[in-house]
Amino acid sequence: MNKILLNNFPYPTQHIGAKQMGGSAKPVSFIHGFETEEKPITEFRKRMASDLLQAILVHEVVSLELMDIYNLVLVFGFDDTIKLLQAGCFEIIDHRGFSSVLIQDGSKYRVDFVRDGSDTDEGRAYFNRLERNLKKAHPLKTAEVNLLMLQVEKHRNFFTLVDPEKVLTNEIDFDLQNRNLTTTNGIVSKNSKEIAPADVYKVLRLLFINKSLFLGNSLNAVAVKLDGVVKTLLQQKLSPLIQHGTTHDPIALFQNVLGEKKIPDFSGLYFSNILSIEDVLLFRDNIHGEKFRHWFLTTHYDSEKVHEILLSKNIPQSILTKWLRFLIPNAIGIVNAPVGIVAGAIDSFIIDKIVGGWHPNFFLDDVLKAEIDSRLNLHAAKSRRDLIKSRFPDVGRNDQCPCGSGKKFKRCCGEGL
Repeated sequence: MNKILLNNFPYPTQHIGAKQMGGSAKPVSFIHGFETEEKPITEFRKRMASDLLQAILVHEVVSLELMDIYNLVLVFGFDDTIKLLQAGCFEIIDHRGFSSVLIQDGSKYRVDFVRDGSDTDEGRAYFNRLERNLKKAHPLKTAEVNLLMLQVEKHRNFFTLVDPEKVLTNEIDFDLQNRNLTTTNGIVSKNSKEIAPADVYKVLRLLFINKSLFLGNSLNAVAVKLDGVVKTLLQQKLSPLIQHGTTHDPIALFQNVLGEKKIPDFSGLYFSNILSIEDVLLFRDNIHGEKFRHWFLTTHYDSEKVHEILLSKNIPQSILTKWLRFLIPNAIGIVNAPVGIVAGAIDSFIIDKIVGGWHPNFFLDDVLKAEIDSRLNLHAAKSRRDLIKSRFPDVGRNDQCPCGSGKKFKRCCGEGL
């Protein structure tokens, strides 16, 4: 399945006190997270909206960890988060809050692992913590929280990681023996049981990468989306966990192609109210959108191949499109299709059986770019009308346009009123 694990939300450093389970319940303190500086909320919302909106166009399924629902609401608000969840394009991963941490042990630290809750509570402690966090940090009514948690429960995948402590301990030990990685980043620690204080945040970043890759591989995701400093570290890793495909960045490749085609960044369009969540979901559900996701997967996200095909000027799209429009009604007569046949089936038959090939620019140019250009033009026209009306509030539809064109207002800057 064409699935991506989106794991590029902020991961702030936390110093936490807890008790070990079993025995004497000895108190311990640990550190997890690696971002010591809080980023501006507007920057965070823009980056996450851009990545997520593009992810749902490129991938059939976007996997998120359970606690990232909190950030989803922070970025999109309650109403649009509900729309995104109801669309069924998310898989919510509940691994009972499994985390890699560092525990202070004398003058040094050691790698350890924690979970939220016991082995017998079926993840309810972790699930309930999300609900408490939502009620505490977001101005949501009880009914809204209940609706949100209902949707989360519906798409929740209660996922058990196989031998995570063993795999991730071996992996961090492997990293700490990787001279390319340690020398480049000034890491002096040699193993997971003796982490030098100066290496704490560097090792926490590595632990985050390893957990993300392990989770992505366990989910059979074709890619894992990371961001920030961890991407640089990832490029320096030589690891058994890095399997074919998991280090590709389909979202970055897709964003680059959109830029080449002069399609604006989705987050800017979304926050300017030019593009809505419903619009993006319509793009996703369009027959060409479905074909595009399948095609993009078959390229294995090869940058050169994707650019060669998508930015090629050899195919006259307007002529092909007109030809298809002419051919479709004739094809219905040829195959004697029943009256109730759906458009998607006709489209699939024409493209796959008659034309002998589908081009991804049918989606990027004829659907995505055309619709966004139309929305931008409508937005510009509305802005122009609003400006004129603010300066000339009494202008009527049949009056001459105040811009000096000589046309009536309804035929000029007031068109569309």
